[in-house]
Amino acid sequence: FAINLMKECLLLNGTELCRNRVNQNVVCKEEFNSALCSGFIWVGEAEHGFSRCCVRNIYSLQRTRKYTAQSRLPVASAFTIMQWLAVLAMKWVYEYNPILAGKVGDFVNSATVDILDAVIFAQYLLNDRVLYPK
Repeated sequence: FAINLMKECLLLNGTELCRNRVNQNVVCKEEFNSALCSGFIWVGEAEHGFSRCCVRNIYSLQRTRKYTAQSRLPVASAFTIMQWLAVLAMKWVYEYNPILAGKVGDFVNSATVDILDAVIFAQYLLNDRVLYPK
């Protein structure tokens, strides 16, 4: 509680004003309930007694927005491209390998487009709206 107040205060005012503002009384808005609260903090004064005040932790999930070093391409997009190229490279290995000539070549030719489409379609499932619905 005081850390958040201090941060806001220091951004807007000087140090002396912030010391007085942070030292103001804190009022507990909700008593501690182990079923509803993440934890508690002791609030009060020595003369009047202390009470346990409810503290709730709120979390949110979000995907990283990191970029690759050489280009400004997001890591998720770079991963998709590398997946697609890996499937394509495997297709070429199976297609032009003399040991696997014959029926394997028929399978590779018919399944390649399906596999590449599946890789691209899987990326649509990684959309933020699908991963983190509200």
